[in-house]
Order: sequence, then C-alpha cells, then structure tokens
Amino acid sequence: MSAKGKKKGVHGYETDPELKTKLEENRNQIAQKALKIIYDDFPKTILLLNDVIDEQSKVCLDLETVRIGNLESLKSSRDEELKILNENGNKKRKLEDSLDKSDSIHVPKTPVSTNEPIRKAFDAMKVVILALLEQINGVKFWIRLNIPKIEDGNNFGVGVQEEIVSFLAKAEDSAITIMETISNYFLRRAQLIAKMLKHPNIEDFQYSVTSLDDKEFINLRTLSLDIRNEHTILHDLILKNIDKLISPRSSHMSHMMH
Repeated sequence: MSAKGKKKGVHGYETDPELKTKLEENRNQIAQKALKIIYDDFPKTILLLNDVIDEQSKVCLDLETVRIGNLESLKSSRDEELKILNENGNKKRKLEDSLDKSDSIHVPKTPVSTNEPIRKAFDAMKVVILALLEQINGVKFWIRLNIPKIEDGNNFGVGVQEEIVSFLAKAEDSAITIMETISNYFLRRAQLIAKMLKHPNIEDFQYSVTSLDDKEFINLRTLSLDIRNEHTILHDLILKNIDKLISPRSSHMSHMMH
C-alpha cells in the first residue's frame, strides 16, 4: 500500500489496485494447484499407496524368513560380544535402562545391521506420506481461502467446507503419526541393541529386538491400510461436494452433503 494511503475503503483505506491484482492472481494459482491435486495428484498418490501396501503384503507372506535372517545377524553380534566379555574375565558392566544414562556407548566388534525389509517398507511409506502432507495442505488452504464472509442464512455450503477441512486435518494427523512411528522405531531398536551388546549373556534382549520388529511392521501395515482407506474416502467426498467447495452459497445448490 502506498505510504500516502487512499481514504476510500470501509475503514478509510483501500489496497493499491496493482497489489489487488497480484493478490487475485495468487488466489487463482492456489485454486488451480488445489484442483490439480484433487483431480490428478490425489488419485495418483492413492494408487501409489496401493503399490506400497502390495509390497508390504509380500513381506508379510515371508515374515518368518525375514525374522530368521535378522535373528541370525543379532546372534552373530551377540556371540562376538559374549566372546569379548569372556576374554576380559569377570569385569562387571553396569546395567543401564537407556542410552541416555550411558557415559559411553559400547562399540561392537561386528556391525549390527538394520532389518532391511522393514527399513525399505518405512522408506517407501515416507515418500508417500510427504507427498500426501503437501497435497492435504494445498487443498485445505484453498478451501479455507474460499470460505465466504459470515452471513445470516444460506450457510450450508460453508458447513460442508468446514467439515471437509476437519477431515483433511484428521488425515494430516494420521500421516504425521506414521512419520513419528518410523522415527521412534529406529531409536527404540537402537536402544535395545545397545543393551543386548552390553549384556550378551541375557538372551531376552536379543528376542526383544525381533519382537519389536514384528510389532512395528504390523503397526506400519495397519497404519498404511488406514491412511489409504481414509484418503480414498476423503477424495470421494471432495469430488461429490466439489461444487459446494467452489461456490458454497450458490442459490441453485442442493442442501445435502454427499
């Protein structure tokens, strides 16, 4: 706005016409991007989720083999540490509850690999989740910008807009939950492996790692199915109510949310 300010608007000022034009162009770009997400990006991402879930199904069918291979790797590292412990005599190691309480981290002689099939499943989901988060944000932003000013009456379309924004926010929370699950899994697994290597003579630590792998893979698969179903239904709901999202106060609009 010009420093002089034009006393023409409701509050005595009016936005510079050039700025007004640029803001309108920006709104149009946001709308076009949102519509592209709805008609193009959302369907592609849902299909990509189907592919990710299909790959997870293959791991489920061969989960026992994955567990056995991972168990052998853990046993190898544990046996090496047990050998070192025996060679060092009866030197005591302090039992600790977490890595945070350790003054130093014991470095194993043999590397401890991650559970590769689970890591790949997490990596595949992260790509989809990041795309979904961006898409949800774009559509939610557009709908909020498209909400008209508050007036008495004829607000059914506005209610539809607000309801779908609420669904989008819940879908966003679900996506963020998966990202948090991935991060927490690797940290928890590292903590259990560190305990296993500090105390190789306690076999339960070894099995706690494989149990965590099983639990987190099942959890990831459940979350993946939920988020695929959630976004499929949400996309369908958006398409059925697209007219209300674009023109919430159209006089020819049916007062029914599909």
